[in-house]
Amino acid sequence: MLVMTKLVSCIKDLQIRIKGHHGSLSKNELRTRISLVDPLLCALGWDVFDPGIVTLEYSIGTIRADYALLRDNGKPAAILETKKLGSDLSNHRMQMLNYANSKGIAYAGLSDGNAWELYDVFKKAELSDRKTLDLSIEQSPAYRTALQLLCLWRPNLCSGDVTPAAVPIVGLPDHVVVPPPPPPQDWVSLADYEPAINTPVSPEAHFWDGTKERLTSWRDLVRVTVKVLYKTNLLTENDLPYNPFGGKKYLIHTEPRHSDGTPFRRPWPLSNTPFYMNINLSGKDVRRCCRKLLKDFGKDPKTDMHLKIT
Repeated sequence: MLVMTKLVSCIKDLQIRIKGHHGSLSKNELRTRISLVDPLLCALGWDVFDPGIVTLEYSIGTIRADYALLRDNGKPAAILETKKLGSDLSNHRMQMLNYANSKGIAYAGLSDGNAWELYDVFKKAELSDRKTLDLSIEQSPAYRTALQLLCLWRPNLCSGDVTPAAVPIVGLPDHVVVPPPPPPQDWVSLADYEPAINTPVSPEAHFWDGTKERLTSWRDLVRVTVKVLYKTNLLTENDLPYNPFGGKKYLIHTEPRHSDGTPFRRPWPLSNTPFYMNINLSGKDVRRCCRKLLKDFGKDPKTDMHLKIT
């Protein structure tokens, strides 16, 4: 369970990086490796900083593979070639397979940090049937991606008999598993939360995906709502600019300015997102704003967000 928890958390972080820094990462392979590939390998048990587990720039004749993933005996269980984010991997598959074949390595992988492929090198079949992993981190919910990536988990890959990418149980939700609601004596749904005037904000918010966020101001309530909607792929850059109350003034945008070009009066960059927020609302209007945000992007303020009461 700890492996899966760590892996799902890592995947969610990578989804945010891919969305927020695609332009930078798509320009440089080393950036892609450090920001996207290395963290995922580590979450799968491949400590890229331990030369007894991973050999970087593994020599194969006169060329080098980016990674060799080593068994306990020091021999490669697989090699991995990486390209900068957004690369066309189809141009590199046969080269990567030839590298592995020439060294007698059973598995070979290919990635641009978002797309991941793994092949059974010596399986007597067409190339498509030798593929044991084929996924996009950006386009699939984190828990589904984690299940598939277990074929790259170190104990699995080192076994020499890799279990193909897992198929999630039919009927699981399309986004995330909804955790049990918070205890009713300690929490109240956003839909039902109407404290007295001048009441400070709740100290903590709990969301449908299990995320808990600390709050220090009413403005924080909008910030964390936007953050979780973005993290779970419900709110994207294509949905912006956005104003829950209508009008020409924006609440959230990818740049800190309104429709007429005037800058936000108090622009607030939202960490781990590519968004800016402009907000100067009362506590009551903040709650109204967050309820509208949730409804507009497919969530229910009655069941999908709770606030801790003190």
